[in-house]
Amino acid sequence: MVVVLDINVLLVTIARKSTYRPIFDALLGGKFQLIISNEILSEYVEVIE
Repeated sequence: MVVVLDINVLLVTIARKSTYRPIFDALLGGKFQLIISNEILSEYVEVIE
């Protein structure tokens, strides 16, 4: 499966106690492929910095 995750979705999935953590775990486990455009990558960098 191929998915695009907005930075807001990605951020809420990272916390270990998050209801949405299974999304992050599935990403780490290779259950789907994350697709990132240049615009989304720029948004990731802007928010993380």
